[in-house]
Order: sequence, then C-alpha cells, then structure tokens
Amino acid sequence: MVSPSLPLLQSEVQIGDSVYDVSLFASMHPGGEQFVSMFGGMDATAAYYSYHGHKSVGAKLLPYRVREATPAYEVGHVNSEAYQRLRARVNKAIPFTNANFQMWAKCVALIAIEVLLELSMLVWGPRLLLSVALGVVIALIGLNIQHDANHGAFSKDPEINFALGLMQDYIGGSALLWRIQHDVLHHVLTNHRGRDPDHEGLPLVQFAMGRRDTPSWAKQQHLYIIPALCLLPVNWCFLSVKNLIELRYFNVTISFMNARFRDIALYFRAFFWCRLVLLPLWLRPGLHTTVCIALVFATAGISLGIFFLLSHNFVGVAEVEGSGEPKKHQGKVLSAPAGTDKGKLDWAGCQVVTSATWGGPIAGFLIGGLNYQIEHHLFPRICSCHYPTLAPIL
Repeated sequence: MVSPSLPLLQSEVQIGDSVYDVSLFASMHPGGEQFVSMFGGMDATAAYYSYHGHKSVGAKLLPYRVREATPAYEVGHVNSEAYQRLRARVNKAIPFTNANFQMWAKCVALIAIEVLLELSMLVWGPRLLLSVALGVVIALIGLNIQHDANHGAFSKDPEINFALGLMQDYIGGSALLWRIQHDVLHHVLTNHRGRDPDHEGLPLVQFAMGRRDTPSWAKQQHLYIIPALCLLPVNWCFLSVKNLIELRYFNVTISFMNARFRDIALYFRAFFWCRLVLLPLWLRPGLHTTVCIALVFATAGISLGIFFLLSHNFVGVAEVEGSGEPKKHQGKVLSAPAGTDKGKLDWAGCQVVTSATWGGPIAGFLIGGLNYQIEHHLFPRICSCHYPTLAPIL
C-alpha cells in the first residue's frame, strides 16, 4: 500500500515509488559510502538513473526496500527510452570512462605546483605574483580534480575518488557541502528557481538576468561583479562552518549519516586556516602578508566565479519555474522536440536546455570540462577528459 504521508527518515532514500533503508547499505555501496549518505532523507531517483544507467533498481539495493511511497519522479520520465538509447551509443563510443594518463598527469602537476607555491611563500616570504599564481592553482584544483572525484568519475576505485575529492577541503572548501549543493541539488534540479543553489546566485550577484523578480540594482552588477567574486571564498572558507556544524545547507537537512564526513571537513578547515592564514602571519606578521593572503583568496574567487557563471547562464539557456516547465530567461516556454511524449521534455531533455556547452577541448583541458555542461549533466560519471569525444555524439 502506498503511504504518501510517511516522511523519509534520514537513513532512508527514495527511488521511484520505493523507499530503501540505506543505513547498512551505504558502507557497502560499490561507488563509495558518500554517494548514498548524501541523499539520506531525500529522493534520489534522478541521480540514481543518471549515475548508474540501469533500467531498474539494481539487485544489490533491492533487499533494503522497506515500503512504497508516492513517487516524486516517474522513472519513465527520468530514465526514458530516448535517454537509454543515447547512453547505449555513449557506452559503445567510450568504453573506458575514468581518468586517462593526461588527466592523471594534470592532477599530479596541479597538486605539486600548489604545494611548491605554498612552501615558497613560507620559506621566502609572501610575494604578490606568487599569491596570484597560488589563487589560480587553487581554482584549477577545484575545477580539474575535486569536481570529477566528487562525481565518482576520476577512478573506478572509490577510495581514490574519496581521497581526491578531499582536495576540495584541502583548498578551503568542503567536499560534503559541495556534494550536497552540486550532486544532490544542482544536478537534479538544474536551473530550477528557488531550488538550485547554483542558479540562485550570490547576495550581490544575480546569475539569471531577465527574470521578472530581478532586483533593479542587479542591472548594474557589471560594474562591481569582479570585486563581488573576490568575496566568494569568504563563504566557502569561513561562513560555511556553520552549515557543517548544523548539518544544514540551502534549507536542506543533511543526514546524520554524513557526520563522519562533516568531522573530516572541520579538521581540514582548521588545517587550511593554519596553513594558509595563521602560519604565514606568524612567520611574517604585517600588512604585506595580509595583502598577499587576501590576494590568494580574491584570485581564486574570480577564477572560479567567472568560469562557474558561464556554465548555465548564457542567454537562451532555460530555467525551470515552479510548475516544472522549462523556460528561457526571457520567459518564453521552450517548445518540446518532435516525438516527445505528451509534448513535454523528459528529465534528460531538461538537462540539455538548462545547460550550455561552449569553447572546445583546450578550454575543457584548462577548466576540467566545465565548458561541456550538457555532456556533464547527462553523464556525470564520465570523466571530463572524455567530453570532447562525447560532445559530437550528443
């Protein structure tokens, strides 16, 4: 009997019309415990099918089914036949989906350069150019390493993905909060007004212009957007500590199953503050050191912010309003492609119209494939190094 009135417990996950108790299964998940725990107390239908590509729930999860529930997503909408056919073509063209040698070489080089730059600032003292370089490399680590790892795309080994995913914590962020914002919310509710934190923007920066509720002052944001992006690291390095302690983010309660990941994040955050802020100031106190530290944060914020803004905010890229219908930023309803069931886009179609692909392989190499957003949203478990191969298929 379907029980729509029963709320999900924090140890439960819903897929389609079934609820599963994943408190024991999470640690046995082949892709890593974190990818189950992050959906504790939530519906994971869209994420499950976009990550796994199964036609139905896998046999390993079935023994943990505890009851039926009213589905938030129809499986046929999320995992449509068209999406399955496309996946079959992609699997044939890209049989190996994890990081190649070039990707691993870039990973090792970026980590080595970051460590050397930090050591240089400690040994020889802060320098303005070194600070700018360090800020850029920190941003590149976020774009090129932790992003793929926290999607489980870097390696087949879940331990390697987890370790490389912690590079987000090493550079001052939080892998846990990133997965909640990016994997749980943004990838499932792409450009959904009021529900996608990546689409809602920042206090001083509006990402989706042209909406009827866009503040008048936002029309002048081109005058101050660069200084505003400089402040972006203040949120991920300092203000987000409250989110970690409370296990709440963007009005979402994070399951207690993530407590271990929260503790790891807090340890790394303390390590980051000591390493990048307190130790340099202790060794060489003064205004120059303070300016150099601020320059690291500002450069990282600008570098990440600019590339991030391009991902889903081109003119003509759709947003999704409360009804679930995708609309352009100008407010016109997008027409569904010929042959779409009931004249509506399926979930994969919504991912296409709410994302943008720009640039080419060179840009993709530099920024971890974030210029291939359509490819990434349809196949998040494929490493970004394969997106140039994937793009012509789509």
